[in-house]
Amino acid sequence: MALNEYRLDDLARISGVTVRNIRAYRERGLLDPPRRQGRAAIYDDYHLAQLQTIDELLGRGFTSAHVAEFFETMRSGGSVAELLGLQRAILRPRAEPREQATRTGPRVNIDPAGAEGTRLLELGLAHRWGTGLVFTNPVIGRVVARSADPLVYARIVLTLLDASRDGVEAVADDVISVLEREVVARYGSVIPNPDNIDDMSRWITDCAGFSHSVVADHLQRALLKRLVTAVSDFNTGLVARGDWTPSVEGGAR
Repeated sequence: MALNEYRLDDLARISGVTVRNIRAYRERGLLDPPRRQGRAAIYDDYHLAQLQTIDELLGRGFTSAHVAEFFETMRSGGSVAELLGLQRAILRPRAEPREQATRTGPRVNIDPAGAEGTRLLELGLAHRWGTGLVFTNPVIGRVVARSADPLVYARIVLTLLDASRDGVEAVADDVISVLEREVVARYGSVIPNPDNIDDMSRWITDCAGFSHSVVADHLQRALLKRLVTAVSDFNTGLVARGDWTPSVEGGAR
């Protein structure tokens, strides 16, 4: 099927990405060069899909450098994500338009030039907004914003990230391995063909979606278990020192 073709202004209107940003993406090597027709630059549906992918990845907290690396890997033909059809999965139409990444949460009073602010920016966890920051994850942003001391919360976020990075990346590798194995079992190959690419993309999207929920639910239950154990150990220590005596009803007396 022939691809639709767009001039720059049309591509900006359809994609929702400004002309200025499209040009910036081209200059940074994120967006493939357009086809030249005389002096006119001609884009097609593939460029539109690339813009949607860039928008999605930036919205998920990836930096421009990460996105450039992602596309470079795909162009070289070595990406597991490409082999699994995940590019098509990312590009599936969204049910609702998403807010621009620069306005997904409240402004947090953390100096972008300070130690914490600099690390949050470098890691893609936040972006600058005036003299403060906006967290990429709006849930984290709302919690930190309402804190009396947002710097303390920011340090906790950074500490948790440092402590969990290796474990999270190992889980991500496990999820990809499971998906790869199941794709082969279902379709006979990790390489999609024109007959199964839509079904494969839908299936991978579903599996990736509930994989996230499975891991999040498992983490929540593990945290609850550890908290119960910690409280129990703490109370046992108080009793052993005679600082607290449980009543028959289970309270203190």
